[in-house]
Amino acid sequence: TAALLGAQVFALTVNGAASNALKQAFTPREYRGRVAGISSALAVIAIPPSALIGGWLADQIGPAPLFAIGGVWILGVAILSWANPSIRLARI
Repeated sequence: TAALLGAQVFALTVNGAASNALKQAFTPREYRGRVAGISSALAVIAIPPSALIGGWLADQIGPAPLFAIGGVWILGVAILSWANPSIRLARI
C-alpha cells in the first residue's frame, strides 16, 4: 500500500504542475485569475462529497483497493492525456 500511495502522490504532483501549465498556456491573460479562481472553487466544493463517498467505499471494500483504484484512474487519465495530440504537442 505504501508503494501505491507513493505512486499516487507522485502522479498527483506531476498532474498539478501539468494542469497549471496548460491552464496558463491556453487561457488568455485577462481571464487567468478567473479561471484559477473557478478551478480552486470547484476543487474545494468537491471535498465534502468526495470524503463522504470515499469513507463509504472504504467501509465497503477497504482502503487498499481504493488506493489501487485511484492509482489506476490517475494512470488512465495520464495515458489518455498523452494520447491527445493537442495536449501532448502543446507549446508551453
